[in-house]
Amino acid sequence: MQLTLQHAKIDAHISVMREPLHCKSESLLNDAERLLELKNYSRRIGQMLDEYVHEQQCSLLLKATRILGDSLEEVCAIHEQNAKLIAQHRHFDALLNDANLTLDRQWLAEVRAQFDRLCACFERQSAAEREFYAQYSTIIFPAGAATD
Repeated sequence: MQLTLQHAKIDAHISVMREPLHCKSESLLNDAERLLELKNYSRRIGQMLDEYVHEQQCSLLLKATRILGDSLEEVCAIHEQNAKLIAQHRHFDALLNDANLTLDRQWLAEVRAQFDRLCACFERQSAAEREFYAQYSTIIFPAGAATD
């Protein structure tokens, strides 16, 4: 249940960032308060991702590899997607925090593009988890216990 809650919080934070980053106007360039708010959301997402991946690797994936072996394709896919997601978030966060250096339309376009890449990484990571759960939840949790 804890992993599901953490995943939902990450998803919620990403959703909150979507509207201000994708509004048609470029008002974000002139709104220091809103920009600071986005930076804070991004920082929290980074912290939550680090905690989530650590918890997942120390509990669910450790248990799965003990039962099913360490070369399981779905477990490898989750590890790979987690690494990509964290790297993409760090890239996005660094670019967002570079706002102090260059706050122009080109910067905003790149931040939007990096955010879209982050969202796509999050979706691929979520899909890898869904595939894992669909295939192995009854083996790892035979009594129907929560899958996390």
